Amino acid sequence: MAELIKKFTTVMGENKQQVRVKEPNTYDGTRDALLIDGWVRSVERFVNFQGWNAERSCLFGYNGGWGWGWKQLANTIFPIFDQYPLLTTKYFNYAKFKEAYYILEDSKLTKSERNASIETLLLTKPSESYISPAWNKITLPIADANEASKVISKSWLIGFVEAEGSFYLVTKDANRIVHGFGITQKLDRVVLEGIRHILHISTKVVYKEKYNHHMIDTTNSRAIKNVSKYFFNTMKGMKGVEYRIWSRSFNKHKGDYSQLVKIQKLLRELRTVRADNTLWTSKS
Repeated sequence: MAELIKKFTTVMGENKQQVRVKEPNTYDGTRDALLIDGWVRSVERFVNFQGWNAERSCLFGYNGGWGWGWKQLANTIFPIFDQYPLLTTKYFNYAKFKEAYYILEDSKLTKSERNASIETLLLTKPSESYISPAWNKITLPIADANEASKVISKSWLIGFVEAEGSFYLVTKDANRIVHGFGITQKLDRVVLEGIRHILHISTKVVYKEKYNHHMIDTTNSRAIKNVSKYFFNTMKGMKGVEYRIWSRSFNKHKGDYSQLVKIQKLLRELRTVRADNTLWTSKS
């Protein structure tokens, strides 16, 4: 299996420049959240593959790359994100993108004025302490799980952990392997604090200066049980496969070193394959 994965990675690397990503379809105005998310992801894949900066990406949309969808941003997309604001620093990027849209749509501005306004906008950056206004509905710091749940919905947390979470097994000593769960974020410490409360993880959120990121990580048996129960029968795709293997091994093989060492190897192989798949949608 390991040899097969190695060959697959080599072949993918050699053919990386030959990979093509389909240009996203025109957005058709649908109000279905899953279809909108799929469309947004197709645009992100295309833009990332092209290696464009924010300005080039914006011009791609404005000049017709997203067709009818660009004109419908104000009528369809913006109201959704205004009603359900992003919880992380991505809200800052969304607000910036929205402002750029209205600058480009302002017929009273000359071309040079629009360009100058966009260039100024592109230079704005969020501070390290930036917190999305979505958190304004509660008092910070977060008091408990009930307060955190007023901002973080279960569906949001499932999607976030699918993208950012890690279900793993770690070797503690020569005859002991335990289950672990962790999430790291360069920004948005408040999000990790909320997740910690919701999942009833007693471990504190810590900042790792060496890696410049915040982290919540636990191998506590009670916390792992809480995490396992919370995400039961929820996740899809490869992360769902990882979770089910991880959770089932916790419930059936906890303390069984001979079984856990095999499962640890399997999870590492799955993550390797999943990481290699990004070669299809990225460009060196």
